[in-house]
Amino acid sequence: MKLKRFTAPNMSAALKAVKAELGDDAVILSTRKIKGNDGKPTLEVTAAIEQIAPAKADAPKEDRRTSGPRTEEVRTATGTTTADFDLEPANNGEGTLADQLMAHGVTSAIAQKLQKAVKALMETGFSEEDGLEMVLSKLINFRTPGELLEAGKPFVLVGSTGAGKTTTLAKIAVTERMHGRKVALVTMDTYKIGGVEQLDIYADALKESLHVVKSGQTLGQTLEKIKGYDLILVDSAGVNPYERTRMADIAKQLDAVDATVALMLPSNLNAAEMTALPKAFGALKPKHLLFSKMDETSFLGGMVNTAIESGLPLCFATDGQRVPQDLLQLDAKTMSRRLLMAPTLPWDLTDETTH
Repeated sequence: MKLKRFTAPNMSAALKAVKAELGDDAVILSTRKIKGNDGKPTLEVTAAIEQIAPAKADAPKEDRRTSGPRTEEVRTATGTTTADFDLEPANNGEGTLADQLMAHGVTSAIAQKLQKAVKALMETGFSEEDGLEMVLSKLINFRTPGELLEAGKPFVLVGSTGAGKTTTLAKIAVTERMHGRKVALVTMDTYKIGGVEQLDIYADALKESLHVVKSGQTLGQTLEKIKGYDLILVDSAGVNPYERTRMADIAKQLDAVDATVALMLPSNLNAAEMTALPKAFGALKPKHLLFSKMDETSFLGGMVNTAIESGLPLCFATDGQRVPQDLLQLDAKTMSRRLLMAPTLPWDLTDETTH
């Protein structure tokens, strides 16, 4: 991999320089504001390009599922970061809002749409941040916990293995219990080693029994035995979206009950993959999106693209492992503030390095 650092007065100029020198397949690793040699604010962009040997005729095809999301000019890397990544103000009145959003991985079409709407609001006196907040609140359906968690109606969290469903349900359970609600925990996940035991620990902390959908039973049969709770939280088995038979089995169970189904998506997923997952999990009929691992990325493009393209409402997100502290309610203000910060990676790269 060849790495190189570019400096430019704004994001648009930086992207053009990256494309000109490294080509269309360049990956943006980080952006930050620095002071130039003349003392004026300058944008520094670190980009990379894979150096791949010429492919042989019988060489296996590259697995595109892990490729970064394409913008109009270059791809954006959604690498893992720590919870303490440094968010630098991005535009400084120089690069366009669309450039900044595309650096996050927002698609060109959505970025241009947002920029046009925000520009119209700024002409009436709104700041860029307030304008973006207002536009996001119109394009994305943000829900409150009260709207998401209906009294007496089972709430089922679905998603891929390792998405963070179990820990997220525990955070919601403890938070709701702290607000005086009687919470029941149910698990359909008897596949994962330690999955039942993990949720049982949280149920014990709530002084409640964990209800397990055992082999040969259905979710409906288990729910019929649960009475007198304000809230019923159901942890489903993680499912590979490519395993259609397993997906169909879970769908059959969910179709037989009246429940609210939410899809859990890790925030640090490749943006293109993330956008495709609501459709991939369509058989489970998710009505909401929840995002995990917001502490592990500073790139929000995938979240924005997925929320707008799927039309599914957002509510909770998680940004750490602590229960219940690292549970937050997503809103337009939080999203707009982070989108206006340049995405960064935690490591420092030399001006030009080849591995």
